[in-house]
Amino acid sequence: MNKLYDFEYLIIGGGCAGLSLTNKLSSSKNFKNKLLIIEEREVYTDDKSWCFWQTTQHDLYHLVKKEWSKWSFSLDDTLTQTHNSHYYSYQYIRSIDFYNYSLKNISLSINISLKLNTKVLAINKDNNIFYVKTNEKTFKVKYIVDTRPSKKNFSNYPLLHQCFLGREVEIKNYDYFNEGSVHLMSNMRTDRHGMIFNYILPITKRRGLIETTRFSKVPVSKEILYNDLNELFKYLNIKNYTIFREEYGSLPMGFLKKKKESLDENSYFQAGISSGLLRASSGYGFLRIQEWSRNCSNNIINGLGPISNIKESKTHKVLDKVFLEVIYENIKIAPTLFMAIGKKCSSKRFVDFMNGKSTLFGILQIVLCLPSNIFLIHIFKKLFRYYK
Repeated sequence: MNKLYDFEYLIIGGGCAGLSLTNKLSSSKNFKNKLLIIEEREVYTDDKSWCFWQTTQHDLYHLVKKEWSKWSFSLDDTLTQTHNSHYYSYQYIRSIDFYNYSLKNISLSINISLKLNTKVLAINKDNNIFYVKTNEKTFKVKYIVDTRPSKKNFSNYPLLHQCFLGREVEIKNYDYFNEGSVHLMSNMRTDRHGMIFNYILPITKRRGLIETTRFSKVPVSKEILYNDLNELFKYLNIKNYTIFREEYGSLPMGFLKKKKESLDENSYFQAGISSGLLRASSGYGFLRIQEWSRNCSNNIINGLGPISNIKESKTHKVLDKVFLEVIYENIKIAPTLFMAIGKKCSSKRFVDFMNGKSTLFGILQIVLCLPSNIFLIHIFKKLFRYYK
């Protein structure tokens, strides 16, 4: 360890991205450097749900609480389309299980430390040393991976906000949930704020996560979301239940600005939401964060330093942006567009699209599911501007 530094690596933010990178580094015998994670919260709680489509062959499968081979869409509850996959399953990891797994990995490491209830107050750099002032002390570090979310990094167009509020509940005295299928985008509709739909994870016959989600051009307040959720419980006729937890989030669905402010592009790296690891057209990000953490840890272990993002093809970026622009500019018909994808494309093609793993042919098949007069015009305009 260079005596100039207290730690060679500092991760700011011990959430999904920060802990995912920590897990990868702690599992490698070749990582010898000192690393510190700084996290503002005082204690980890079961505050989130991370869901994704995957096979059983991945290194976090032991954390999967529940998985489903079926998921459904519905439009105004009048038309339902169900997908069934024998290859992928929709998998659910409780945040507290992920946190505890990460904390155990940190406790077993001799060179990785975590400081909770610690807030970064200022960051300055002098002679290749970062001086990170916190409410506890000032740390001297060589590299910073900053995973704190910042919507300021995103372009204003096209930018949607995915705002959601949910409750995990247990219904008393009777079986309510069909635990074999997820309501992925149920009762899709629009109002003056944008698009709204229901999201229901049936964990057991009596226990499940019931959530209201909105796609909107401006963030929707918690007050509106609470009203949505209360109305949803009335609509579902759920009355006698116990609340185990609530979860809330407001996620950017958009693209990074071409030029971002950086303290030092060779030693200060933003990651997670702030580096665009959420899929712009869907808001899914867990698998992309895992891919980034693998690549970033490999770089660090090989002496190449951290990275901020994952590699994506130019064509995928263009088509993703076109899709989001179409949703943004036609928010009133967004439910119809999502329903068209759910109804017309195969389960595997849909999952590949949501995971950002579509082939060019697969993307074109998604395009053909949508009204050509809306989508194809955008594609040709965007490709012309991008490649000229």
